Amino acid sequence: MSIIKKISSAIFGGSILAVLAVLLALYASLPHYTATLTLEGLQHPVEILRDEQAVPHIYAHSELDAYYALGYTHAQDRLWQMEFNLRFATGTLAEWFGGSMLSIDRFQRRLGLSGLISQDFNLLDTDTRAILAAYAEGVNAYRDAMPVPPPEYLLLAASPRVWQAQDSLLLLKQMAWQLSRNYWDELLHVVLRQNLSAQEMDELLPAYPDDAPLPPLPDPEHLYAQLAGPAQAILHHAALKPAAGAGSNNWALTGARTMSGKPILANDPHLKLTIPAPWYLAHIATPNMNLIGATLPGIPALILGRNDAVAWAFTNTGADSQDLYLERSPPEHPEYYETPHGLARYAIRTETIKVRFAQDERITIRHSQHGPIISDSDAEIQSMLPDAGKLSLALNWTGFHPGDITLQFFHKAARADSTSALLDAARDYQAPLQNIVYADQSGAIGFIAAGRAPLRGAENDLQGRAPAPGWSAAYEWLGFIPFEQLPQDHAPVSDAIVTANYKITPEDYPYLIAADWAPPYRTDRITALLDQQTGHRLIDSQSIQLDIRSTVAERLLPLLLKAQPHEPLMQDILERLKQWDFNMHRRAPEPLIFIEWTRQLTALLYQDKFSRLSELIGDDNPEFLIRVLRSRDAQSRWCGQTTTTADPCTALIEAALRTAITQLHDRHGDNPDAWSWGAAHIATVRHALLGKLPILGQLANLTKPRDGGRDTVNFSGYFYNADDGIYIEEVAPNLRAIYDLADPGSSVFSLNSGQSGHFLSPYYKNLTAGWNAGHYFPIRTDYDAVKRNAIGWLVMNAPDEPLTNSDQSTENH
Repeated sequence: MSIIKKISSAIFGGSILAVLAVLLALYASLPHYTATLTLEGLQHPVEILRDEQAVPHIYAHSELDAYYALGYTHAQDRLWQMEFNLRFATGTLAEWFGGSMLSIDRFQRRLGLSGLISQDFNLLDTDTRAILAAYAEGVNAYRDAMPVPPPEYLLLAASPRVWQAQDSLLLLKQMAWQLSRNYWDELLHVVLRQNLSAQEMDELLPAYPDDAPLPPLPDPEHLYAQLAGPAQAILHHAALKPAAGAGSNNWALTGARTMSGKPILANDPHLKLTIPAPWYLAHIATPNMNLIGATLPGIPALILGRNDAVAWAFTNTGADSQDLYLERSPPEHPEYYETPHGLARYAIRTETIKVRFAQDERITIRHSQHGPIISDSDAEIQSMLPDAGKLSLALNWTGFHPGDITLQFFHKAARADSTSALLDAARDYQAPLQNIVYADQSGAIGFIAAGRAPLRGAENDLQGRAPAPGWSAAYEWLGFIPFEQLPQDHAPVSDAIVTANYKITPEDYPYLIAADWAPPYRTDRITALLDQQTGHRLIDSQSIQLDIRSTVAERLLPLLLKAQPHEPLMQDILERLKQWDFNMHRRAPEPLIFIEWTRQLTALLYQDKFSRLSELIGDDNPEFLIRVLRSRDAQSRWCGQTTTTADPCTALIEAALRTAITQLHDRHGDNPDAWSWGAAHIATVRHALLGKLPILGQLANLTKPRDGGRDTVNFSGYFYNADDGIYIEEVAPNLRAIYDLADPGSSVFSLNSGQSGHFLSPYYKNLTAGWNAGHYFPIRTDYDAVKRNAIGWLVMNAPDEPLTNSDQSTENH
């Protein structure tokens, strides 16, 4: 054999061995669900059974051992997700990913969430601090015992960090931050008021239905004309942009409206789609506690779920929990800023951001009495502020204030034996403001919007709608709305409670919770479906969660159908839409035609007013279209004057339809019968690390054609990608849960991914197809039933107390 052939054979053989070594390492990193271990930190033996869906059923003798085991199972299935989310919160992503993550890291460092956690941790009660410590021990027990770390660590050549008790609080704080976004609206208002009249502003961003129009936005000291440029720059800053259309649904019915005579509670939170899902299902049983529902990996708590007596569900209130403040510095003393009581010195600290493959970056962070200076996130933005070097933009948020003991709520809820006990626990809930809807086995249902809501004074004419002068006492918060005066209803006259991010305050409510409520599309539809029948069953709530009828299309389409085009194809399209049942089904062409038509019309109406800002406002503004098309005066303002009897917008409506048909023809072919909403409306979720890699990305990513829309109960928060004409779904009900208080064991769930975060696991995406098809599965809690069908049985022995046969009874289960 020639030397060249020998070398080639050696290289080929070496390549094969290298590939085999990588495959062996990947498979060795899969967790073992069946094993017998002895672990330091446990007080007593623990069993973890995995059911057919890989949901862990944790059977423990004490609460601390149960949360230790939850930490262990979270680490088994989601360790990389936990650390990725933690690095996001702490602003340390660039240490893994390099300079591409610097903008996120800079902003997160300025928020300073890490610095808030120590003071919050010390205010927690002894039980909660002990649970945090036990959970961290469980996470680290798996970290120390695993033979090979998850594949993401292998690709990054990194090692999992040691989990600290306070890390869990940081993840909870980051979740609260992600559900708060009022600063974005304030900046948008500043930009738009430079382009629009007060009347046009009311049409573009209308008040809540049946509410009086919001008063024109004042302009203290004529600041906003100068602020518009930097405000627009901040809005375009990718690291600051919130996800599109996050929301949630929940409802509860008393036994008077159910077949069983006991309450039913339903919940489907709408969060940004991730793979794996943000949620992790679990069952925890101790002699004094039996919990089942959704957890968040990294946090030792059941966030949404039930015990044997009470069930609870959340939706985001959408409260105005943030205010922006302009801080003004004397030219000769830039280290100071003006307050209502004189000059104060900025709190200044420096931090170093480690950057992979590049030089570390050192940043200076300023903090005023109102909060972090977010305009420092970008030197260009700071230089654009009026009186450059003298004015800065600070952010106040309820989550920045000391005393956040939110985690205590979840542990007290887990032990609650009645709705009154759950309500008492809600006093500990701080951020973000959430609509907590609950039900118990006695038949009670109710809701409270729990959390901190700023108390703004009567002199505050901005009421959180735009940045305020930080040197004026009129705009200071006066504290928080008292718990007893938060919106709540503990004995609904209708025997039903529905919340879906709509306005929850009655007309005579004395405090400001929010000025920009989500329209009541989903709320009205859910209420109508509930009212259509008596004797409600669990399966009926499933049907409601999956409902895809567009109430927006019902209201808006008749206004569009006034168009009378002459082209045969356009006439055929209009006839097709007249027969549409308004369901946003992925196999139907009508939803695609309607959405593309309204998108094109919105773009035409925007283009003369603020075409450069249309991306910030978004193309989903049906109330704007309805208001304009119902009023000839409004049409004149947005579509121009006309000398004919036709509505001024008619020509634009027809032009929009013409453009929409051309676009659909180019992308989907010339046969409208072959068009479908699902061909253009797709959930496209990339794994944070593996998503862009060849082959691995196909295994790790989630791509599904989807039903629903932005106003349907089965919600879809999407954005339009002009590059490929796809409406990319980024927010959806990634968890669905329904609790039957007559038979808690029959409660059902649906999850957008599997339980495992390992892309080679059979439990990585095993639940995705069922979720997309609208299927549910129960999570049984009976020990013997679970064990009969278990796919894994993990025995965790305490060093001084191994499991014996007598322990394997249902006494504690």
